[in-house]
Amino acid sequence: MAPSYAVAVPAGTAIVVPVKAFDRAKERLAGVLGPTERAALAQRLATGVVTAALLTARPVLVVCDDDATETWAAALGSEVLRQSGNGLNAAATEARAHLQGRAHRFAIVHADLAHPGGLPALLDRADLSSGATIVPDHRRDGTTVLIVPVDVLFAFAYGPGSFERHRREAERLGVRPIIVEESLLATDIDLPEDLAALDGGD
Repeated sequence: MAPSYAVAVPAGTAIVVPVKAFDRAKERLAGVLGPTERAALAQRLATGVVTAALLTARPVLVVCDDDATETWAAALGSEVLRQSGNGLNAAATEARAHLQGRAHRFAIVHADLAHPGGLPALLDRADLSSGATIVPDHRRDGTTVLIVPVDVLFAFAYGPGSFERHRREAERLGVRPIIVEESLLATDIDLPEDLAALDGGD
């Protein structure tokens, strides 16, 4: 297993982008895109998200589980963490442990956002709050961006219905849930009908 690339993370909000291996991504688009097209789309979207995150001048951590994605992320200039568990919940949990003592908050940002240009404004707004910022997807079902304090043992619950589960988890922990209905950041690319969103926006 290749080592992670460690750089100093100042106090503040770090950005975490979990990235699935491109050749295993976007399987729900198999009906309209072939394997090569799906991998290219996943890499294009993830590159846009990580690039937008890096432009905020905040620490950026890509969490992945394969060599090719690690090499890609490091080439973009991101710190890289190789996860030991499987799936998005494990990635978020391992990122939190990695950032302990190095950041006050961290933003878990989906790697398949169609228009990540809204990240700077969202992060600036979250910096002024001690709550949990939750951006639901355009179906108000999933969670495209979640910003929580690093020292809170938030139980991540990604998957169908995660928006409501994350809202309830914040309330359970006594961390005020701040729901941000952000039209651009709400659009991720999961289903064939989502592909139309790539024709416009940031």
